[in-house]
Amino acid sequence: MSSVRATVSKVLTYSIVDGPGNRLVVFLQGCNFDCGACHNPHTIGECNHCGDCVPACHADALSLVGGKVVFDPTHCDRCDDCLEICPIDATPMVREYGIGEILALAREHRPFLTGITVSGGEPTRQLKFVVALFEAIKADETLAGLDCFCLLYTSDAADDNRVVGGG
Repeated sequence: MSSVRATVSKVLTYSIVDGPGNRLVVFLQGCNFDCGACHNPHTIGECNHCGDCVPACHADALSLVGGKVVFDPTHCDRCDDCLEICPIDATPMVREYGIGEILALAREHRPFLTGITVSGGEPTRQLKFVVALFEAIKADETLAGLDCFCLLYTSDAADDNRVVGGG
């Protein structure tokens, strides 16, 4: 299995708004576009560990340790105050995921899923992960029937919205 890892903002194990049917959605962190109507602005930047979010966290889920913002999900109440205060549209709640971890989530929720969507942020910033994930899904007997979806934006206006990984 691939050792490629991704910086993930959030994983939804059930969504009916991020593609057709019931989806597992992986929101990747980081975006190089500046869309005025961005639906996920907290996925744009990558945390620079400035620490502005730490005092905003009333649940004490964030701390500054050795110059790095550390997130403790067991204390977080998902108020998102840390997202509101971030000057670079980042989230301190990111997590690194490997292909195996996403596959395990997909297997666990497989009875309820028709597909997997990779969103963001901008997925092409972590394209090796997206390709490796979709290849692993299609190679897995229990997951091969899932529809895989990722919307890619290109600089070519004639080819502005290409869908990849379908099937």
